[in-house]
Amino acid sequence: MIGKFLAILVLTAIVWPAIAHPSGELRLQVLNERIDADPTNPALLLLRARELIHEEQWQFAEQDLLNASQLAGNDYVSFDLGLLNLARQDFHAAAYYFKQHLESPHPNVELALWHLSKISLELKNQPAALAYFDAYLIASKAPHPGNIARAVRTASNSGQVELALGWLELGIEKVGPVPQLMRLKEELRFATASAEIE
Repeated sequence: MIGKFLAILVLTAIVWPAIAHPSGELRLQVLNERIDADPTNPALLLLRARELIHEEQWQFAEQDLLNASQLAGNDYVSFDLGLLNLARQDFHAAAYYFKQHLESPHPNVELALWHLSKISLELKNQPAALAYFDAYLIASKAPHPGNIARAVRTASNSGQVELALGWLELGIEKVGPVPQLMRLKEELRFATASAEIE
């Protein structure tokens, strides 16, 4: 089963660059032709579903994901079902699928945790958001500086300045002294010093 799963992932990585094109409509046309020729290929169905999500054709995307899951299993499509429901702003369903994805054999841990942190903010669940941000920053080898900054600001705005500074130091350790993060560090230091004076 794992061998089959890895083979599908490899095929996805190979096929997508081959059909990449600036126009979403043309990408869909190429994918439609390939799927007509190979209708039981879950990698192609997954690629078309992603394109359909991007084009906001959510009902068709959901059908492709259902068909792909019947061919390759639920684990293969759980992340993309999360993306689909996130695009539809069904945050509870999106969270369900991202959590399901984290339990799959080969999860994209970083992105799933990042999306879960954002979903928690949308649902006004600050403790969960902070917990997911923490897990994301620990799991990610090279988190995006913008993501680090968002996590740090969320913690700081929640009154958890020490946590924010700790995340910032961890982020700088992982990605280096990026100007965006160094400015944020000075900003937090100034805010902390001002609070102590008051």
